[in-house]
Amino acid sequence: NVIFTAYGNDAIGGDDDGVTDGANDGDWAGVVFRDDSDREASSIYLNHLQQTDISFGGGLDASSDVYAPIHLETARPTIMHNRLTNNADSAISADPNSFEESLDRIGPDIHDNFIVNNSINGVVIRTDAGSGQSGLQSLDVPARFNDLDITHVIVDNLTIAGTPGGPLDGVARTNGRLQIDPGVVVKLDRSRIEALRGDSQFIAEGTPERQVILTALSDDRYGAGGSFDTGGDGALSLRDPGDWGGLIFNASSSASIDNAYIAHGGGTIPFENGF
Repeated sequence: NVIFTAYGNDAIGGDDDGVTDGANDGDWAGVVFRDDSDREASSIYLNHLQQTDISFGGGLDASSDVYAPIHLETARPTIMHNRLTNNADSAISADPNSFEESLDRIGPDIHDNFIVNNSINGVVIRTDAGSGQSGLQSLDVPARFNDLDITHVIVDNLTIAGTPGGPLDGVARTNGRLQIDPGVVVKLDRSRIEALRGDSQFIAEGTPERQVILTALSDDRYGAGGSFDTGGDGALSLRDPGDWGGLIFNASSSASIDNAYIAHGGGTIPFENGF
């Protein structure tokens, strides 16, 4: 395997740094894929992370910005057969538009990874606008969660953009859409999913055999990638009603929910318009 780890990890390559406190979660930042680092416009997806061992990442870079060990910024790489352990932050994080369904691609291709003993054992849908910016990022493209063997985690409100008022200057505008495939597990923590006004869409259509799961981060009955303890808190996981907010559909938005299991929502969230 290719190994990405902390400078202080003496278990790999010997003692490079003398007497220190060793390797710790968050000792380095991560591997970052950005929206201009591939050839998506030509439907060519070259970015590929495979057979790597990533540990002790999820920390700050030189500019004091936090990155996940695998960090996607409107990017859709292939991430497969990797081992992610002992990382701070989430194992993988991606902004909402990284899950766009277009140009012969459905979001990042994530499968067959082993993800344990991280702060969050899953892929966090990152809506924080980032360093120097205010507010939260909305999903404003047609997007889809279709990766079955990793848990999708929402810890800040995820809003699906609409286009109230319709076309602008005679030009049609794209509405946001979130589709969740059968068998996908989505866990939320003190957050909600909200379809904003103006033809935004939310689709969660499972099957009797493979439901769509929407539950709390603390719900260790569901998981993927080697661990059902998505929140990384071990035996401390206690799921309760109200651990997350809910699903909100505003005027002119639409939703289709079928064969979905929705649990432990209905709580107050630390943002505007508590649910």
